[in-house]
Amino acid sequence: MLEMAGVVSAFNLDRILTKSIGYDFAELVDRARVLHALDALATTEESVDEIAEIYWPPRTRNQMLKEQKANVVVVDNKLSSRENLDAAFQRVLDMSLDDVVSGARA
Repeated sequence: MLEMAGVVSAFNLDRILTKSIGYDFAELVDRARVLHALDALATTEESVDEIAEIYWPPRTRNQMLKEQKANVVVVDNKLSSRENLDAAFQRVLDMSLDDVVSGARA
């Protein structure tokens, strides 16, 4: 499918996505995860932590900082799924996880 679209590399895919929709593949995946998590928060009785584990698996703090284009060295290298989902909501929706949950479950 990528060949049919004329995409020759990950860099090329990022450029095409950024030009056509305004953000790259990583942000597209972030937005998709956020939308799925929002739907789960509004329609299930699962806890916020369970939803965070499903839609935002733990990743390292270094990965998150790299995404934010920060040049720092961090000794504590693990973020919880909840912290990752909160950061994603703040990036994509400019709202904290707690604000999103209270709005979705109100």
